[in-house]
Amino acid sequence: MLDGEPHAALKPIVEGMGLTWQGQHDRVRRDPVLGEAISVTLIPSAGGQQRTTLLPLRLLPGFLNGINANRVRADTETSPASTAWTSSGAPSSTTVLASE
Repeated sequence: MLDGEPHAALKPIVEGMGLTWQGQHDRVRRDPVLGEAISVTLIPSAGGQQRTTLLPLRLLPGFLNGINANRVRADTETSPASTAWTSSGAPSSTTVLASE
């Protein structure tokens, strides 16, 4: 939660799909809506404070919609939630990632 709104850490989502973080981070920063909405926060980790880029959860579908499916790693497991989103256009569940 940031400012009372749930957020998702983008880097684990991007890397989980086999995409490069830097390329997707640059794409988000260039986008007029997503670029204004991202936040960077520090989270504790075993190695010390880590910078984490967050996106309001309500904008996550827009971020995911901008990803070319042909670039997603072929061995990425498709979850029931992502399959439901693709086929129906609506999420079946919501997960907020806590770290990046």
